[in-house]
Amino acid sequence: MVQGQIGNCWIIAAISSLAEVPERITSAFINTEISDVGIYAVKQYAIGVPFTQIVDDYLPMYAGQPMFTNYGKDGSIWGAVMEKSLAKRYGNYEHTVAGWMYAGVSAINGSPWVEFKHHETEKSTLWEKIKMHDKDADIMTAGTEVDSSNGVVGGHAYSIIDHVILEGRRGEEVKLVMIRNPWGEEGFTGRWSDDASEWTEAHKDAVEKQTGFRPRSNNEGIFFMDLDEFHETFSETQINQDTRNWHFDYFLRMDDKSTNKGGSDYPDCSDCTMHTINVTNNGPAQEIYVGSHVW
Repeated sequence: MVQGQIGNCWIIAAISSLAEVPERITSAFINTEISDVGIYAVKQYAIGVPFTQIVDDYLPMYAGQPMFTNYGKDGSIWGAVMEKSLAKRYGNYEHTVAGWMYAGVSAINGSPWVEFKHHETEKSTLWEKIKMHDKDADIMTAGTEVDSSNGVVGGHAYSIIDHVILEGRRGEEVKLVMIRNPWGEEGFTGRWSDDASEWTEAHKDAVEKQTGFRPRSNNEGIFFMDLDEFHETFSETQINQDTRNWHFDYFLRMDDKSTNKGGSDYPDCSDCTMHTINVTNNGPAQEIYVGSHVW
């Protein structure tokens, strides 16, 4: 899927990252076949609770093509429908201009997330996090603040697809991050860009063996960046958990009468109500995430 004529790169990057595992997209649609009446039901989450967003496939068009997310190469419309379902969630397409990638992912799969600000995170730590979460098939995105001389656009969202380790020409270890621009064109001209001198056929063979993808020009926005340049060019990396095999539970508390206020370090929640949740696990060890939302 390729971003259209509106600044919702955070949504397109989020959906594209989710789509690395097709099951995450098909499971978000209640009806997965083409609807004869053009009506689709998309699962979403709001304040931690799942709900169903109903949307039609009446898409804004210009010159015979969608104005926003395009059709797939195979003529599929799931990307455009999912984008429209989020536009309906937020009010309209214009309301989807600018946002955070983790919020787009979480709106679809209900996942918790973690963000690593690059100026606060050592390169080695960031690499280990990418490796670990890539192994777990978690959803990773990255954002920029300013335009870079290497062609990476500022104020933009990208998908992190994979990571690769190569042997450089002098025998050194080269760590590469595989990235996709939701515009469908990379624009990247730095080290390890498509036509850069760093590449050898042996390197391309190694990347293809590790990722199933062979570096080449005109590759729909996919490019590789070494860890040093990635850490310097991008301002943050955001990682959402893959929730396919999770068990969810949730409850909603209305008209909270508790007087146990304050105690939060979060500026917008200095007067929030504090509650204690006790979780008992009598089975095998497992990770448990507890989230709270104020509305």
